[in-house]
Amino acid sequence: MRKYFTSMSLTETGSAYLLDPILQMMAATPGLNLTYLNGTLMSAPNSPFETVSVPTNTWLNLTNHVHAEAHFTVILSNGSCFVDVFPVTADGGLTLWLTLVTPERDFLSTITEQQQQSLSEAHTSLWAVLGVELFIALVAIILSITLAVVLAASLKKVTTKLHGVSTGKFSRRDSSTVLRTSAIKEIDMLNAEVRTMQSTLESFSQYVPTQVVRHLCKNKLRPVVGFRTLKCVIMFLDIVDFTKNMDTYGPQIIIEVLSMMFESFSTIITKNSGTIDKYIGDAIMALWGCPEAMQAPEMRACIAVDEILDELAKLNVTFLRRFNISMHVRIGLHFGEVRAGNVGSSQRLNYTVLGSSVNLAARLEPLNKELGTCVLVTDSIRNPCCKSFSFRALGRIYVRGFKDPILIHEFFGSTFKVDSKSQMLLQDYDTVDQALCLCQAGEVVQQLLEEFILKYPHDKPVTHALELLHKSEGQPPPSISETTVMSH
Repeated sequence: MRKYFTSMSLTETGSAYLLDPILQMMAATPGLNLTYLNGTLMSAPNSPFETVSVPTNTWLNLTNHVHAEAHFTVILSNGSCFVDVFPVTADGGLTLWLTLVTPERDFLSTITEQQQQSLSEAHTSLWAVLGVELFIALVAIILSITLAVVLAASLKKVTTKLHGVSTGKFSRRDSSTVLRTSAIKEIDMLNAEVRTMQSTLESFSQYVPTQVVRHLCKNKLRPVVGFRTLKCVIMFLDIVDFTKNMDTYGPQIIIEVLSMMFESFSTIITKNSGTIDKYIGDAIMALWGCPEAMQAPEMRACIAVDEILDELAKLNVTFLRRFNISMHVRIGLHFGEVRAGNVGSSQRLNYTVLGSSVNLAARLEPLNKELGTCVLVTDSIRNPCCKSFSFRALGRIYVRGFKDPILIHEFFGSTFKVDSKSQMLLQDYDTVDQALCLCQAGEVVQQLLEEFILKYPHDKPVTHALELLHKSEGQPPPSISETTVMSH
């Protein structure tokens, strides 16, 4: 029995004891040498247990009941022990007691190690999961930011183009906000719609004045019938002898010539902030300061007219070389109050300007034919531009809608470009002009006009003035019955 017990090992530090009926230890497993005395479990030297008081009732219960067994816990200073007592009947009816003592830490240490291992594995798994999730989250954030940047860039281009369209910048030649194909289907569809709208507006502006379209887009206006009062420069430009040249040279040549002229003139007008109101056969009606007000519209109009005359001289070199033809224009300019707006019906509208100022500008253009001039303007053009451009006063005209006669002037172009012959003509004309302004009639005025014509026989305005003076028998012609007069 002793040999059997010495070979047993329950747990790492647990022990088994065999006690006789009087609770004396008969055998024990290694590591513990315990004795029991009077119900007290005594610890041998070097034992992990200290002296422990065992409840007396337990031992009495064990001795009084042969087949009884007990289970209890002994609390020690260095931990608790689980004690299991079992009765064992030996030969001859002798009752022995098998006592198993297992320190609580043997169980807990195993559980703790398992818990620690489990916790360690759980921590490792948790960190692994967190690492994977963090990586996935980081990739998702990077992809989201990249997608957001790409989307924002695409949308910014679209919104920039839309803003440009809303402010009237709808030219497809504007490369600053070119909309390119996008990998995002919805953005690509939006780009396509914006390009279509842009193309439509640009095409629309070829039939309606571009400035009018821009004015409607910029101010978010609906085109309705109505007018507003404003001041602007009105220009009428007409091609001289267009019908005659059509019959002489044929429509194919003249239409090509007309297209080249209109292309060049329109570019010059637009470049100088002008608005082409309409093309009237072989004539152009243009405006400055309408539909939107601008600074110095008179000066811009004079610059445009001066450039048109220079461009016409260049075109005539080409026309003479290709078609053996030379073209001329007549222009009338006036700055005044007009009624600007839409006329027509709800189905179709036409933007234009109306009023006596428009009539005056329209009358000046054909008056060039009668006076033998190229460009006629009124005081409203000459006065603010006289320092930069050369003019000469030709007399006064009466136009319906104006109470007082209107002083008109011939336009000679930029002061810096007037040739010496024209400068001399203007200087000599000053004497005649002063006489006319002072209402000097009779022989004095006639003599001045005749002397001037002798020196400048091809100057038609003075020739015309002399003819009017002859018709009036030396007196200023009656202004009411004459369209053009050279008197006060």
